[in-house]
This record gives sequence, structure tokens and C-alpha cells, in this order.
Amino acid sequence: MLIGFAIAIAVLGMWLARSRLKPEALVPAAQSPEEVGFARVLYEKYNIDELYDAAIVRPLVWISKNILWKGVDAGLIDGAGVNGSAFTARTLGWLGTRLQTGRTGTYVVLFVVGVLAVLSALVH
Repeated sequence: MLIGFAIAIAVLGMWLARSRLKPEALVPAAQSPEEVGFARVLYEKYNIDELYDAAIVRPLVWISKNILWKGVDAGLIDGAGVNGSAFTARTLGWLGTRLQTGRTGTYVVLFVVGVLAVLSALVH
């Protein structure tokens, strides 16, 4: 009985929709008349999408592209962080190769200079 009642309600809903919508009067969107007045406002969705795009999306895209990507990522992280640390490591490695001559006399001179620097720092 419940299934029959549900089917009857469904059939009644389909009949009501067909009688009110009149499918033979429906035309494709290309052939339909242009909306005017409040219907046009509703059709254009109150221009919310355009307003949202202009007020939120475009500024965020500009900030993301010009400040966060080019400024922070490319400038600070890649430039100073990655390339800066690579340059520092390369420079310290080059200095290390210049200081390691393999000559004992050079090591003694550097040791004496270091000891004198530490003692002068402690005295003053």
C-alpha cells in the first residue's frame, strides 16, 4: 500500500509538472527572448561573480604573483637562502683550499696569529 501511494504521488507530480511547464512551449536558449528588468539581474546573478573576481581574485593573484612568488620565493628563499648559502659554502671552501697548503710553516704562522688574536681579545 505504501509503495502504491508513493507511485501515485510520483505520477501526480509528473502530471502536474507537465501541465504547468507545457514542454511544447519551451524553446532552446539561443531562440529565447532576452531577459529584461529583474529577470536580467537574476540571469546575471547580481554580477556577484564579476564583483568577486575584481575585488578578491585579481588582487590575490597579483599579490601572489608579484610579491609572494617573485619577491619572497624567488628573491628571499631562492636568492638569499638557497643561492646565498651555496655562495657562502663555495667561498668558505675556496678559503679552506687556500689555507691548507700542506706546508707546516704556514700552519705554524696561522696558529701563532690565532693565538695572538685570542690573547689580545682576552686582554682588552
